[in-house]
Order: sequence, then C-alpha cells, then structure tokens
Amino acid sequence: MVPTFTNCVFLRQSMHETDSGLRIFGTDFFWPILPGENNPYFDQIPPGTDIIVAHGPAKDHVDGGHGCTSLLSHIKRVKPRLVVCGHIHHAHGVVQGDGELSNTTFVNAAICKGEGYTVGFEPVVVHLPPKHQES
Repeated sequence: MVPTFTNCVFLRQSMHETDSGLRIFGTDFFWPILPGENNPYFDQIPPGTDIIVAHGPAKDHVDGGHGCTSLLSHIKRVKPRLVVCGHIHHAHGVVQGDGELSNTTFVNAAICKGEGYTVGFEPVVVHLPPKHQES
C-alpha cells in the first residue's frame, strides 16, 4: 500500500505510541458480538492501552442500545482512559464510565444526524493530558 498521508497513522488491529507516551490501539471493523460470546480480535488490545478506537460502541456506553458486550468486557480488562467510536449515529455524545470504568471516557464521535448521512453534529473535542502530566 502506498501511503497517501505523511502526518497520520493507520490503525487496524495495531498500536501506536505518541511522542508524549499515549498508547492508542485501533480495532478493525466488527459488528457487535452476541452477548456471552467473545471477539478474539479484541484479545489483541494490550494492557496499558490509553485510547481504544473502535468502529462500533461498547454495550451501554453511547451505543443507542446497540453496543458490543465483547468490546465492553475487553475495555474492563484494559481500563483505557478513552474509548472513541462512531457507527451508531444517533448516539453521538460523551459519557464518563462508572464503577470499575470511572476513569474511562466514552465518546461516540459520529457526526451524521437525522436521515441519511447528513452532517449534523459538531465534532467532539477531548483534552487528554499526556501521561507524564498526570498525578
């Protein structure tokens, strides 16, 4: 594949560490897995991941009732600081996790609103300090 952009990193079942030490893992496209089943590709999300970028949302977190239970179980295993998804357009927004995920922010960054694929939501901006600036 010939790179088109020189200022970005394509993440597909892979990890990238930024200069500031943030570890970002991007998943491939997956439909939600049936409750009680596991997506073995989510097993590849390594411990210490700060940000997970997934096409679809985790169950019960900006998912419009259509999230993936398998992704949620792996988020509970990894406990990232941020999970970014899209796909469920009407579930656009930001929610803070609770309980064991109280340090995880969930973002559905879909920007399409209403019928079809018309841009209607503003982009979501999240300020995530580098790891070395946290206490």
